[in-house]
Amino acid sequence: MVILISSDINVLPGIGGSFERVPSNKIEEVILDYTLRGEAVVAVYPRAYERLLMVIEKIKAAGGNPFLYQPVSAKHAEVLGERLLSLYLEVKEREIYEGKAWEAHYRVTLDKKVSRRALLKAPLNSIREYVAAPILVNPYKCESITRCNNCIAACPYEALKGKPPEIDLSKCTGCGLCTAYCPFELLSMPGAGWSALIEGVREAKRLNGRILVVFARRDDAPVIDHIIDEVNAPVFVELVDELGWINEKTLINLIMNGAHTIIIYTGEDGGDADLLRHARDLRDKGLPIILAGALSELKAEEAPTITGGFEARIITATPVAGVVHVDPENCTICGACATNCPTQALTLENSGDGVALIFHHSKCVACRICEEICPHNAIRVLYAFDQSMMGSRVTLARDETARCRRCGKPIGPLSKIRKLEEILKAKGHSQWTIDSIWLCEDCKREAVLGPAILKGKTA
Repeated sequence: MVILISSDINVLPGIGGSFERVPSNKIEEVILDYTLRGEAVVAVYPRAYERLLMVIEKIKAAGGNPFLYQPVSAKHAEVLGERLLSLYLEVKEREIYEGKAWEAHYRVTLDKKVSRRALLKAPLNSIREYVAAPILVNPYKCESITRCNNCIAACPYEALKGKPPEIDLSKCTGCGLCTAYCPFELLSMPGAGWSALIEGVREAKRLNGRILVVFARRDDAPVIDHIIDEVNAPVFVELVDELGWINEKTLINLIMNGAHTIIIYTGEDGGDADLLRHARDLRDKGLPIILAGALSELKAEEAPTITGGFEARIITATPVAGVVHVDPENCTICGACATNCPTQALTLENSGDGVALIFHHSKCVACRICEEICPHNAIRVLYAFDQSMMGSRVTLARDETARCRRCGKPIGPLSKIRKLEEILKAKGHSQWTIDSIWLCEDCKREAVLGPAILKGKTA
């Protein structure tokens, strides 16, 4: 990873990390050289957004990977200031890593015109044409989650198939819809690391107290500096190939983590229909989202503010988060849900003489594995975002702790032991087998067969 800063910019001394100073008239040549060598670059220089498309075209013409490059304009750097600029550069760096830009898909083409210089520098790259297509971040984890088929079901072009899914580039349009429907965030678009952006917004909120996020297509990059002038506030800028890459899960997470306002610059053609439908729905429910097709539509004084008054529960079309309900009559706190929860949204906690099933809403992705695996049908999952629950720990069920009849060690929830006892009796097991469930593992190994040793209290 290389951070290039134009020598024309007076970088404040507080900027962390290492960076390379380059003369303004040479910086785009250096960007090209680095990207052709497969190195990621974040570059800060005057008119960086305005000149982005020209730089991207140069990278593409030379067979380079355009997803390795992230621009920051000098004006944007000035607006962010010392601390936020340092954080923003760190976010851009992590986004490239998280989006696995190095693994961006490409096609081999012989139709492209290549300069002699590019051919000499990177003869193999010169026949590559990089395309926007989803990248499977962790195929091993995807393969292990056998019940999920969300991305394949969501793709309107049938471009995904198999487990883990393979992408048919001849059918994929790069819409990004599959990434919205993956509850485990295992699919990403190249260079777009949403978790890095979300964590960056959270930290920026702590440092500054008010942070805006602007989404726009790379084709609309030249207007970004004008947007920054209009909003007159610290801004994190996200440039994507298609607005469809942005999904409601990302929008809600950004707001949950401190984004004051999210501006989606759609351009004159109106942008992606699915995104706009979801964004309008969230905006109508009170979330601070602005959809702008022109600069004239942006006025800072009209930007909504987060007051906490918007509708707490927002039912969404994609698994943004889940609310887990437990039927206390049927739940035995057996731990099957907590053991199999892939995000640890459900955990078992022992405290004193009790055992509790705890729910962490911010970790839940509504995958419904807990609902499917519960042996007593005691769990129901709702696709929902409940603002009042964010960051909280909710006790779904609580029970006394059963103790070993010999040594008194805790052996689990009392209702779980009693339920198991009922099942064993119904199946006609021997009395010693039934009584042995009230022993800890050590006492089971040491126990002498016979009922006398098992007499005592049941809890």
